[in-house]
Amino acid sequence: MSSIGGVGSGISPSALLNLVESATAAAAAAVSASAAKASVSGARGVTPVASARPSDSLHLSGLSLLVAQLQQFQIQHPQLFQQVMVHIAGQLYSASLQTTGNPAIYLSNLANLFQSASQNGDLSAIS
Repeated sequence: MSSIGGVGSGISPSALLNLVESATAAAAAAVSASAAKASVSGARGVTPVASARPSDSLHLSGLSLLVAQLQQFQIQHPQLFQQVMVHIAGQLYSASLQTTGNPAIYLSNLANLFQSASQNGDLSAIS
């Protein structure tokens, strides 16, 4: 994707795609790290709480930032918004296949949210 000529300031489609790919990789890493911490805690006799959501606040801040940028992108490039959201959903789904357990569930659920947002334009469920 490339920037659309004549469009004012804001995030370009290619910059957003790069951000999405970085955010997807960061989300997968944060989920895997969260699962690893839970495994270590369980090995020490502490019962980990089963959760499909990572507790990493940096990840949540990154997701909030991504959603804010996607909202801006939706306004500036409505014709590309659905394509980008479908791409994000695909990346998240692919990442979910690379792991197991709660991290896989979290990433798969997040992929479903992005897929739904691609169809209805509503980003509120993601943030």
